[in-house]
Amino acid sequence: MIEKNARKINTSFLLIVAIISIFKKSTATPLNHLTMIDGAFFGGLSVTGAGEVPFVPKGSPIPGSVGSIVRHITLGKRGVQNFGDNSECLNTSVSAAAGGNVCQYVWVESTAAAGQNWAQSLGLTLDPGYGQYTSVVSELDINNLAGDREEFGPRGNNVGILLNGLKYMNTAGMSIQTGNMTKGVTGSNGRLPIWFHGIHIGVNATLNDDFESQSNAVYGVRMHGAHAFAVHLADDNSSEGAIALGSLGPAQGIVARNQNRYYPVLYMSTDGHIHVGNITQAIVISDGNINPVTDNTYSLGTATRTWHNIHVRSINNVPMVKAGKPSIGAACTPGAQQFDSNKFYMCLTDNRWHTMAMATD
Repeated sequence: MIEKNARKINTSFLLIVAIISIFKKSTATPLNHLTMIDGAFFGGLSVTGAGEVPFVPKGSPIPGSVGSIVRHITLGKRGVQNFGDNSECLNTSVSAAAGGNVCQYVWVESTAAAGQNWAQSLGLTLDPGYGQYTSVVSELDINNLAGDREEFGPRGNNVGILLNGLKYMNTAGMSIQTGNMTKGVTGSNGRLPIWFHGIHIGVNATLNDDFESQSNAVYGVRMHGAHAFAVHLADDNSSEGAIALGSLGPAQGIVARNQNRYYPVLYMSTDGHIHVGNITQAIVISDGNINPVTDNTYSLGTATRTWHNIHVRSINNVPMVKAGKPSIGAACTPGAQQFDSNKFYMCLTDNRWHTMAMATD
């Protein structure tokens, strides 16, 4: 009996020693402030009303900040890939709820009296002299071994980032800012803009659609601000064209806005003709011919808006009469006509210029 009790005491003592060896801490360090992790920790950790640990966040250096759980981890072993915080989950069951199984979960609830909120904040600092290596704040990988996924369907969609808005309207799903809104880092290297590319889509990254809007919004894509070019269609050649318009009229063409009204500028009709202007007053371009949309209605120029020169060969298949003085007997095209201040000249069927008349008054 005494031997069994001693064995139990030895077992309990070894367990206590093992737990202490997992979390090495000084007596001045709170239990929820882990400075080093030497082994695996099994079990749950619940922090309710934990002691406040003063520290200054590197990404948001505001003095007086406090944390509930603070870990300082040094990734210092050379020649290997160092991981500071690692979670690997194996999903082996179908969840009872529609939301699915979750490997890592972060949720913040803000009371009515609370200030600004960040459910998650990720930061990256590159010290002066940092080598020319690629640095990424957050990398999202999908290792899809199940097969191709294309258009969205009721299920089976693979999505890199899903932004879900709940209940009331939110300002933006994604906003790209400068951090301090007004300037880059102070000094000789601080300049704006702070992002060279707002959104960069790599080679062979997408198949059909770089941006697809199914929101029924007024604007599928809207560009604000004073841009040098609101849209720049790169310097590389497209295989078919830079801009593809549909053939169902102005709804698939280019329109202009004036005082909350929209006017067609350029579109293609279902018969394949290109229209410049609105439906009832357009110029129609078809097989190189430029025509008004209706017959015997519009003029070329006005009494106060005239054309300086019109260069044509004929009007209604009648050769155009031009001002000039051809060389009599020179070769010409039959039907051509010219005139000067005294004489009228015509090219006859002998393909030669002839004098036809002389002014007598």
